[in-house]
Amino acid sequence: SGNGKTTFAMQLAKYLCRFEKVLYNSLEQGDTPSFIKQLKENGMEEVEGRFFVTSVQVADLEERLQKRGSPKVVVIDSVQLFDVDIRAVRKLRDENPTKLFIYVSQCESNKPTGRTAVKIMYEADLKILISGFKALSKGRYGGDEPFIINKEKALRFWGENQNKDEQ
Repeated sequence: SGNGKTTFAMQLAKYLCRFEKVLYNSLEQGDTPSFIKQLKENGMEEVEGRFFVTSVQVADLEERLQKRGSPKVVVIDSVQLFDVDIRAVRKLRDENPTKLFIYVSQCESNKPTGRTAVKIMYEADLKILISGFKALSKGRYGGDEPFIINKEKALRFWGENQNKDEQ
């Protein structure tokens, strides 16, 4: 909590809007003032018409994704509030092979919280660890340099030593 997961997910979603429609399933924050603030801070109005926000569980998401012209990218924030087990996650993936699913997870000691989140991590092609407003790729595709999510907050978290290894 408070390390930049949602900020990074939103920045990634905004980037992906250049190529496809993105559906952001905001289960953790819903449409709270803090989430609305995130939308504004990340300039999501720039991708209006390509970025959509919802707060639904798997049955409603499955129905929405079956519709013609539905978004090709789905961000689920967070796994812990998406009331599913790994079978439902696999079913969602298998029934939507042309869609990209991005799962945001709460963590304890750099490990996803909960059995489903851990299984998703092991099956994912790309894992991105967020710590102190830095994102570090831990997946199969490399990415050795961290991505700074928010320079001021990262500096506050890490101090002057911006090259400090992620904990």
